[in-house]
Amino acid sequence: MPSNPPPPLTGRSGEADRLREMLATGRLVTVTGPGGVGKSALAAAMSGAAPGASGNGAGRPAAVEEPAVRTVELSGVGEPALVPRAVAEACGLEAQSLDELADGLAKAAAAVPGGLLLVLDTCEHLAGGCSETASVLLERCPGLRVLATSRVPLGLPAERAFPLGPLHREAALELMVRLRREDGAGFTAPGLAAARQLIRQVESLPLAVHLLARRMRQETPLRLATELSRPGGVLELAEPGPDPASASPLPRHRSLRALVAWSFELCSLGERALWERLARSQGVVDLAAAEALAGGSGLPHWAVGRAFQGLARASVLLPVAGDQNVGLYRMPALHRAFALAPSRAG
Repeated sequence: MPSNPPPPLTGRSGEADRLREMLATGRLVTVTGPGGVGKSALAAAMSGAAPGASGNGAGRPAAVEEPAVRTVELSGVGEPALVPRAVAEACGLEAQSLDELADGLAKAAAAVPGGLLLVLDTCEHLAGGCSETASVLLERCPGLRVLATSRVPLGLPAERAFPLGPLHREAALELMVRLRREDGAGFTAPGLAAARQLIRQVESLPLAVHLLARRMRQETPLRLATELSRPGGVLELAEPGPDPASASPLPRHRSLRALVAWSFELCSLGERALWERLARSQGVVDLAAAEALAGGSGLPHWAVGRAFQGLARASVLLPVAGDQNVGLYRMPALHRAFALAPSRAG
């Protein structure tokens, strides 16, 4: 488990409550969404250690025991076959195989009145290994629940997806104000107006808000808003420079270009080709529109549907809200800018 409590959540109290309720009734929940949207932060809050979190869970009786939480950071794991080892190390178990790991976790979960909550953080590049590990552990460990974070679902029958979108604009502004306050700074009236413009430009993406707050240590909000207004400007948003005290431990979280490049690299060739085609459309799309836009891309007609579904699973395409919009998707501006950029060298 992390040695320090997770930072406070801003604008996510409703999502945190719904996620707790889902975990209370399901044994495998995956928080999905595009990179930088705050999946890991929301999962960290499920430990109950986040400031403002209820000690016994939102809406749950005091008599209900909280599970012990073990978090497995998977961002640095390079091979799907190494997932069981990473889980064993995070749980302090000596296990040489998935079977031994299951036996050890079953005993650990049985020893805690509330059972065990295993958080598998950042699964998208190890989806197969995470899926196999979660399947075996859930079957063998009755007292275990699994919370995963991933840009793509794990694909197990018992899985319940929890899609996470960007913050609402006012919540994103509240986050930016909080981060600036933590730096001992605030906003003038013109600066606050520029901050609102910045929030719109980055579509309220939490990671982008954090990057902007770090840049504001050296630049004014108005100057940043001007920079981001240039073609491709949002894609170039990055940390101000080498600062070990504040830099993200993940290289792909240090710039928005690197963030989207990670998603692009995880896509199949067909998905990449369709991504580039759909980026040319400014509106919402459905499968029929995707098939029309894919003309000339080299993708056979039968492959367009598979690629379209793959982009939706990977949170490159986000569903349009509303019952009347079933089957309609939109591409975030950041993903569109990446596909249309003259060069993807990041």
